Amino acid sequence: MVKEDKAMKKSVIIAALIAAAFAVSCNKELSVESEPASNLRTFTCVIADQGSKVGIASDGKTTWEVGDAIHIHTGHIRAGETTTVTLTADDISADGKTATITFEELKPYDYASWGTGYSTYYAAYPASATANPESCYCHNYFSDTNKPLMAAYDDGNGVFVFHNLCGIISFEVSSEFDSYVFTGNSGETVGYDTYAVELLAGASDYGYKKEGPKTSISGSLNASGTNYIGLPDGTNFTNGFTIYFLKGGSITNYVTTNTAKDVARGKILPLGNVSSHLKTYTPPATHNSSISLTDAIDLSAKASANCYLVEDTGGVSALADKVYTFKACKGNTSESVGDVTSVEILWETYNNVETVAANSVVAAVDYDKQAGQVPTIVFKMPSADKIHAGNALIAAKNGAKVLWSWHIWVPQTPVSDISEAIFADKPAMSRNLGALVDTPAEGDAPVESFGMLYQWGRKDPFPGIGSFGHSDPVTLSGSVSFVNEQATTIQQSIENPTVFYWLASKDWQSELSQSSSDSPNAGKLWGEAKKTVYDPCPPGYCMPARASVAFWNGTQLVGQSYFTVNKANYSFTVGSLTFPVSGIIYHSSGKYNKSYTMVWSGRWNSDTVEGYGMYGDIYSDPNSFIRTGKYRCTGGSVRCIKL
Repeated sequence: MVKEDKAMKKSVIIAALIAAAFAVSCNKELSVESEPASNLRTFTCVIADQGSKVGIASDGKTTWEVGDAIHIHTGHIRAGETTTVTLTADDISADGKTATITFEELKPYDYASWGTGYSTYYAAYPASATANPESCYCHNYFSDTNKPLMAAYDDGNGVFVFHNLCGIISFEVSSEFDSYVFTGNSGETVGYDTYAVELLAGASDYGYKKEGPKTSISGSLNASGTNYIGLPDGTNFTNGFTIYFLKGGSITNYVTTNTAKDVARGKILPLGNVSSHLKTYTPPATHNSSISLTDAIDLSAKASANCYLVEDTGGVSALADKVYTFKACKGNTSESVGDVTSVEILWETYNNVETVAANSVVAAVDYDKQAGQVPTIVFKMPSADKIHAGNALIAAKNGAKVLWSWHIWVPQTPVSDISEAIFADKPAMSRNLGALVDTPAEGDAPVESFGMLYQWGRKDPFPGIGSFGHSDPVTLSGSVSFVNEQATTIQQSIENPTVFYWLASKDWQSELSQSSSDSPNAGKLWGEAKKTVYDPCPPGYCMPARASVAFWNGTQLVGQSYFTVNKANYSFTVGSLTFPVSGIIYHSSGKYNKSYTMVWSGRWNSDTVEGYGMYGDIYSDPNSFIRTGKYRCTGGSVRCIKL
């Protein structure tokens, strides 16, 4: 009986094992492979200091709010390396001072070769203000500074410590308005198109890269609560600021203060309810009633510049009595030149030695200031019986100080673009900057085809050679002057656009060191095939590159095989492009010389005081038209290329 019980138990156990094995086998055949568990990252978000975030607790500390969206990235922006987390009530602590976020792990970026200080994750708030350029690395980029910007990095302990980047002006106003425009009373920069910060362990730069300065910012109004205006760190208002209020798209009221105010990162300047301080807004009239803005043509509609080309296929006479405007911006930016109080014609020329009748190239100039807008420069062309092709320089002033100046170019015949293989994919202008006509390949070359002369890196032109075969400068209505041995900053050159500086150092400026970090490719002075603030070319054109273009780097230009020379008309021809021997202004004396030409490129030599270009010598044997460098004091020609 015992044996039977043992045998029965054994058979039951075996049967159970067989059944279990069969069950496992069936499960393997029928089951679907499950997805691997997600790799989640969790961070605690802390606001570093009392500051400019809009959520403000009763104790004055900033707080997180439901709906706050945080942008997170791992450095190099590619697919899967960026995400946005939106806070819910469950994420935020009871006092609102911390928030916990969880997100899918992002593809890391290897900073091992960069050294210490670099983090795995970077965060920015609000996500709606962030921009995603191709590469972020350790930077957070913002495309809107009129918000309570904050940024953070992974400290290695699962904590994002957010630092405030902006200061805030807060105010309340009655519910009748729908938007506002904010501006400083002295044209201060109050925002940027692009604003970047670099946050590293142990060191932070709260705004290392700022592009597209703005002198006014705007936004919609919260009529039932507090409004916040975000301003970059260190915005100082020497004469106060003004807030304009709009209804239905038009300014109806404003509030202003003329008291000096400073706005610091992480601080709030509360104005309270401003409704009782509102003033009725009356739009200003154009300052010169003789220049009507009706049918005025905006030359800066597509882009601002230091030079504006005014031409018509019907010739110069077709320009008679027309009115033109452009924004009073610094060069090729959107930054206002400041508080304009007058506009003046500094000089006019016909590009020859004829006597120049005042106001025959440009008849009259003025400006128009609309609230919250960049001032507009206005100029009117002469009547049909007085108009003349030529060049003019006009300046915006504040009192006696020149804020900025612009070159007005009125050619006799329209300018065209010419494509040549040696210019790569960038068509070049058919003539030098400021030339009134093209230089013919054969026959006499009129002096009107020579164009203006430029010291390397300066935005303003100087009069060229005015008499064929001689070294006489053109005649002017107005004047220019020449200075020796004067230490000159870039700002001084802006305030003195008619002064040709030549120094023993062979450089007209004494401000920038000769290093690659101060090169024009870093955005200072001129650049290569891209616009800089001092680029002298009209909208749509820029200074040529040297390294990538055969003509300016000389790699394909050996001997005389690439050019022909015409001594009779003082010119070199390369393909279908003709370059006149338009003369130079000597770096060491400010004197003109008829026998040479220097066609500048946008590059300088960071180890010397030279700018690069093509140098032509009409009298050498053999004749030469070669790549070389010349001292930046030298006055040379410019041949713009298409952007």
